[in-house]
Amino acid sequence: MKTFKQFTLDEGWRDYLPSMPSKKDIYATGLNFADTLSGGTYKDYIRPGIDYAAKNAAYKLGYGKGTTFEKEKKQEYEKLAKAEKESPKASAIGDVAAYATMFGMPYLRLSLADKAMKANEAGTKTAAVVKGLRTILGR
Repeated sequence: MKTFKQFTLDEGWRDYLPSMPSKKDIYATGLNFADTLSGGTYKDYIRPGIDYAAKNAAYKLGYGKGTTFEKEKKQEYEKLAKAEKESPKASAIGDVAAYATMFGMPYLRLSLADKAMKANEAGTKTAAVVKGLRTILGR
């Protein structure tokens, strides 16, 4: 490995780092993660609805062109298909991450429910202590 002073103009510190994922890989991962986690509603309702509302609101204000919900939905299907075709590994990573998140959710819910029950018990005990103190102090 070269020292800092031995770098030439053609080489740089980035040559020694592992390759980073491209923007389209990150996009494909996020797109598949959102779609898989939402059970397909991301591409069917969520994203087309947001785009439809935003584009039509901009059109009412005099910017751009209006659109239809079906057109936006078709575009989302095309984006997902293109991302899966161009970045199959990144798409698979997004799917796996979404499934891992879905399987982890029951544990998270149980953990949060347990903490809520403990907080309720602590609150009940605190209320009983405060009531006892009021009785003792005559308030």
